[in-house]
Amino acid sequence: MACIFKSCPRLLPLALIIAFIFSIIGPNTALANPGWYDFNWQYRKKITINAANVTATLTNFPVLISITSDTDLAADAQDDGDDILFTAADEVTKLSHEIESFNGTSGKLVAWVKIPSLSSVTNTDIYMYYGNAGAANQQNAASVWNSDFKMVQHLEETAGGVNAITDSTANGNHGTDNNTPTFGATGRIDGAITLTKASSEYIQLPASNQILSTGNFTIEAWFNTSTNHPAYGIGTMEGRIVNFHHSAVSGTTVSLYVEQDMIGLLYYTGSAYVWVKYTVNYHDSVYHHIAVTYNSSTYRLYYDGVQVASSANTSGGFGTFPAFIGAHNTAAGQRFFDGTVDEVRVSSAPYSADWIKTGYNNQNNPASFFSLGPEQNAFVTPTVTTNNATLVEETTTTLNGYLNSDGGEACQYSFEWGTAPSTYTANISWTGSITTGQTFSTNLIGLTKGQPYYYRAKVKNSAGIAYGGEIHFLTKPDGPVVLTATTNSSSRIDLSWTKGDGANRTMIRRATGTYPATYNDGTQVYFDTGTSYSNTGLSGNVTYYYRAWSEVTGSQQWSDTFVSASATTFAGPPTVIGGKVFSVNKAAVLAPWLIMATTFMIILFSVVLHIRQKTPPRPPKKNLKQ
Repeated sequence: MACIFKSCPRLLPLALIIAFIFSIIGPNTALANPGWYDFNWQYRKKITINAANVTATLTNFPVLISITSDTDLAADAQDDGDDILFTAADEVTKLSHEIESFNGTSGKLVAWVKIPSLSSVTNTDIYMYYGNAGAANQQNAASVWNSDFKMVQHLEETAGGVNAITDSTANGNHGTDNNTPTFGATGRIDGAITLTKASSEYIQLPASNQILSTGNFTIEAWFNTSTNHPAYGIGTMEGRIVNFHHSAVSGTTVSLYVEQDMIGLLYYTGSAYVWVKYTVNYHDSVYHHIAVTYNSSTYRLYYDGVQVASSANTSGGFGTFPAFIGAHNTAAGQRFFDGTVDEVRVSSAPYSADWIKTGYNNQNNPASFFSLGPEQNAFVTPTVTTNNATLVEETTTTLNGYLNSDGGEACQYSFEWGTAPSTYTANISWTGSITTGQTFSTNLIGLTKGQPYYYRAKVKNSAGIAYGGEIHFLTKPDGPVVLTATTNSSSRIDLSWTKGDGANRTMIRRATGTYPATYNDGTQVYFDTGTSYSNTGLSGNVTYYYRAWSEVTGSQQWSDTFVSASATTFAGPPTVIGGKVFSVNKAAVLAPWLIMATTFMIILFSVVLHIRQKTPPRPPKKNLKQ
């Protein structure tokens, strides 16, 4: 169309820009999940943290993800769990995590994930990705435990040795076992270490001031014992769970300990001992959590997530003498703890009561702290269209389909079919490797002639199977067999034939001069289910050409083949009057005409005779010679 506006040339660049943009964004198409971290990770599960178990919104909180068993992880993750990673709720921002243990056979997982903001108001969602056989180790353990954490001992080791009790922070505050404690005990979190008082078993850590040199701190641990340790005193030995020192010798600075029906905090200022105690039956063979915080002015003691005692005082500082788990110092009989210890942490931050309580909720009952969603696939289910069958013949056809979207992954295809709607009794095996926009087909043989079939295309990727809509087709029948045409009279020809295989009806058409070219050519003589017919009302001495085709009702499929026959009606003089034939009596027809002719001749003769009688006779001629 010609441009009728002067501004049309100015619109051309804009149109080109719009066309370019549309060519980039294109029409809406089904793609693989656009919020997926990386499609090399084939699977993920959504983890929802219950806000009801979070007492206040917390920042950079390490959440324990403990899954006792998971068949999906066992089947799809690497056996060592290296491909496991976690993301934020946006599905793509990677979160720092540490795997304490993973069992590739059962899918048991114990991991710590740093949550940037853990809400106490709304549930917090994160995602766990796995299923990348080629992935390297995805952990960033040191980042889980930020700079506030000075030592984190999970105590999950199964064997000891020098510095074999490893610190998960970047600080390298590893421990060395002494006197052969029992490794691999059942812990509150995962594995734990059992210390026997009678054998003077303990774990020696680096220098106290190497681990903790600030005035503020949090020290915490899980413990389990059936021993009601003796009361503190000269000659009696309470049990030290975690112990730090204030100098180069074994003077106590901070110690988490248990004694006769009490738990407590003992701190030494350098000149005096101060106690913060709580009476409780701690020796019930159940895991309990103990923690102490100090904020430059007040010590607070927590038991199972709840503050139970406090005291205002100063800190004595920390010295170079080693810290210990399960003992006061290295000397024999030095206040050894009798029981099992798990998850010892030391931080330079005086964590709040909400932090302590939320951590207790998380570690004491992970199953109620979060819920684990079903496995999701990196690829969405594909979409497919069933196209019409082509090359439909008597016993063969070609089924066709079109892959609208592969869902982000190459698909296999198949077809299924049957002789009744939505009832598929046959199919082909999954085959091929097709992607978005490709057509696919398969050839069928051995079909029944004149039979309706119903079929649909289907495709699959790792996300699932998709089905196209149902389409039906009708195979062709065989043409009729042995058409005969027999003349009965000058106006009737009798026809007979054998129906074609698979046919419902037979179409017979006639013409004169030549055979009908198609089942629409000439004059229709017959179209029904019989095998004989008398064609009447014909003209005499005329050759009629007949041709017959087979038809199947429904989608009206016609036979490719046909049969032909011809016959000539008898000749004869019959005249058709009112639909009846009469013989002609020639005498009866000619008699009136003979009478009329005779009468006319008599009248004519009489007139001539009358005229002659009225005319006088001529005189005789003179003789000129006289």
